[in-house]
Amino acid sequence: MRVGTIVSHDMRPTPVACAERTCDGPLVRGPQKVLPLALALAGIAITPRAEGQERKAACARTGSRTIIATAKVRVYEVRNGDTATMYGCRKSTGRRVKLDTRGGDGYTVSDTYDRVQVADNQVSWVSTVTDQGCKADCPPGVGTPQVRIAVANVATRRFRSVAAAPIGSAVVLSGQGGVAWAQRGSVAGVVEIHASERAGSNRVIDSGAIEVASLAIEITIISWTRDGVERFARLR
Repeated sequence: MRVGTIVSHDMRPTPVACAERTCDGPLVRGPQKVLPLALALAGIAITPRAEGQERKAACARTGSRTIIATAKVRVYEVRNGDTATMYGCRKSTGRRVKLDTRGGDGYTVSDTYDRVQVADNQVSWVSTVTDQGCKADCPPGVGTPQVRIAVANVATRRFRSVAAAPIGSAVVLSGQGGVAWAQRGSVAGVVEIHASERAGSNRVIDSGAIEVASLAIEITIISWTRDGVERFARLR
């Protein structure tokens, strides 16, 4: 029980007890409907439901598992048997967007996603698809894992992806949607730093004796170490 307020005809507030289920705001008693102006004159405040609580609840889903969460975005997955679906939810609006699905038929096709990151409203992840339906008769290039780095803006709901072969967790994401990663070069012992800032872009920033674990980002500036010297570049 909590205490509400009854306004009588002489406009003197009188406390009244009511149940939480039926007393969401001030109670008004009288032969006619009291206008909001009358309530204001009587000194009774009408408090709307907190939108932040509703939006927070909108990004929550029963049975989901949080993959990563920030002050702006929650990324989570929902399982259905052998399949899991990943969603990104913008906390300020409660709107969610489907990002990817992992699973497969358990025999020839498998889809996975991992290395999920969030920066501002951007979400990136590494998506791997393997189709071995052709078994031993697969032509060249078929049946090998197809790896891509995907980027989604949960505010605009725009997606893009780029073919990549990142080494381990050497992937960084900027708040503007640019991604950079380290991958093996065509020459043994050579590591390349790649960057993609828009659909269709994939440029090599540097290559050589690069320390894979050194790749990092600060806002939009990426850094890495080659030949013992730290290098920098802007990632938009």
